[in-house]
Amino acid sequence: MIEEENLEIEEFLSSKTRIKILRVLYNLGELNIRRICQKIGSAHPIVKKNLGLMEEMGLVKCKQYGKVKLYSLNDNNPKVKALTNLFEAWQTK
Repeated sequence: MIEEENLEIEEFLSSKTRIKILRVLYNLGELNIRRICQKIGSAHPIVKKNLGLMEEMGLVKCKQYGKVKLYSLNDNNPKVKALTNLFEAWQTK
């Protein structure tokens, strides 16, 4: 597996699952992993692995309430700001 600090932008953005996760968090805000899986139509282990990678990269943050983990975008990360600008530009017609 590629370490997060060595992950190139091309490698990161080549994953449709990662893009879908980021978009759903951008559009809907804070969600648990089950809801993310439902929204993007992907299996729990795949989403969990990608969320873990994005959390290590500082792109998403996680709050835990007992057994429930809620994920959201880390708006303080400049890479997240760049990605949200891309999402906004892409949605503009």
